[in-house]
Amino acid sequence: MATTANRVSAQTSNEINRRLRWQMEDRLAYYEAHSDQIESRLAELDREWDIERTLEANAWTLAFTGTVLAATVDSRPS
Repeated sequence: MATTANRVSAQTSNEINRRLRWQMEDRLAYYEAHSDQIESRLAELDREWDIERTLEANAWTLAFTGTVLAATVDSRPS
């Protein structure tokens, strides 16, 4: 099994990995030339949620909703 850092790239085609790497290098070159924008970009990235954080929040929400419904809804027929 791939490490957490390599898990996605290990399951992605070489063509897509090459394209992503090219895009990353392009962005790095951009920020190297525009270093005054790095701080604002880092702040923007800090506000974003990655996919694992999103999935964990959704799982917690579903579990909590199920617990509340189980505790408050009477499932016995009337």
